[in-house]
Amino acid sequence: MKKVINFKEIEKLVEKDGFNLTKYKKYLNNKVLVFKAAKTYGCIIKHVDKKYRKNKTLVIKCVINDPYSLKYVDKKFQHDETIIKKSIQFEDKQEPYPETMRLVGKNIKNIKLIKYAINKRGDSYNYINKTFKNDLNLLIYALKRDGAAFWGAKKEFQRKKEIAELAQKTGLIQRYPKIHKLPFKLPEEIYSYLKDKERKIKKVKKHVEEHRLYNGGLYWGTLLDDRPDGYGEFYNDDKEYPVKYRGIWKKGKFNGKGFLTNYNEYSDTLWWTYEGEFKNGEPHGKGKKITYQNDGNSIYKIEEGNFKNDFPDGKIKIIEGDKKYFNIYRNRRLIKLGK
Repeated sequence: MKKVINFKEIEKLVEKDGFNLTKYKKYLNNKVLVFKAAKTYGCIIKHVDKKYRKNKTLVIKCVINDPYSLKYVDKKFQHDETIIKKSIQFEDKQEPYPETMRLVGKNIKNIKLIKYAINKRGDSYNYINKTFKNDLNLLIYALKRDGAAFWGAKKEFQRKKEIAELAQKTGLIQRYPKIHKLPFKLPEEIYSYLKDKERKIKKVKKHVEEHRLYNGGLYWGTLLDDRPDGYGEFYNDDKEYPVKYRGIWKKGKFNGKGFLTNYNEYSDTLWWTYEGEFKNGEPHGKGKKITYQNDGNSIYKIEEGNFKNDFPDGKIKIIEGDKKYFNIYRNRRLIKLGK
């Protein structure tokens, strides 16, 4: 026989953990219990009657406990500066992302509140309304607190030397599972742009015996303005994602005909190889891809035909053991299976 739990017992369970209220539908919309639940389980507002989503007092209790509850409140409260500020104020600084700003940052029109959020966490800048991203001083304000604000900046600001240097100086604030600082690494595109701007000299090709690429790995071949260009061989000595490439390069990327070898993680056993045409660092054009079994010796599958942005495209010849057939791909999807 099922034990009947009375109101007082449920009240104790809810005070201990607000989520417990979701287990008792009969009491789910009891005002006293809903307010008690909000203290320990902010997202209770997701489960209760919609009328509670318009109760400002309850909404404040919910966002103080869990900023993610903002997702479920009445839309007018997603623009309410008092509620937004409360949510930012009590948000856990060790969370991977500034949850309040991710949810409602674009709604904030008050520059003081934006600065308040950025002062708490510099990466809040990435989620502000785009109208404020024209303010270079605001970006600098954010970068002084977290180099991660660089990712939310306009491209024209990212290409400013002082902005890039400030992001590198501040570093990335890693927050989970504990707060610590990591070095900030510029994207290769921005790095190359700043280097090209810095040189302002005629580009001259030169050959090198060994060159450490900016994005990691060793390169032997032709350089143009300190970037691989022409024929070259590359070995990425990253244990997690080891690769080898020999072939044609352009502007620091695989472009033209080449041969790419991918190895299994932390191993020298083969994963897959591709021989054919490349564009912007990816298989693109006619080519042949061979995927190997887990032992790295036996061939599992051969795909031959046209590739587009690293994916088979069109009619592709497939060889699996003694089987030979054709698959048809379009827009990165298998349209027709040939088996």
